[in-house]
Amino acid sequence: MHAFHIHQLHFLLLEYMGRQVNENFVRDTVNVPYYDGRLLSYPSIRVRVDFRGPNIVGTFPYHCHLLEHEDKGMMGSIEVVPQKAAESPLADMIPESAKKIHKGEAQR
Repeated sequence: MHAFHIHQLHFLLLEYMGRQVNENFVRDTVNVPYYDGRLLSYPSIRVRVDFRGPNIVGTFPYHCHLLEHEDKGMMGSIEVVPQKAAESPLADMIPESAKKIHKGEAQR
């Protein structure tokens, strides 16, 4: 089992293992089964994170809460840039992934 966790933000769980979820609360952690080779599909979740707040900028780490898993690489980060930076002449210096996240296009 993997305890997927994201720092400083909350998310809605939309799908769990390919099935739609209808929860009326937000989370910062959700358990994801590990792939044992016997499942018909690779374990997955689909979440929605609201990045529209003016104070939601910066780097937001996500990882498996099991330290051994995190230490072996089950971690990453989401970079959110201010809207003015995304629209500035220097916007070409912002990674495409950050631009998509800012526009709400990224899915994980």
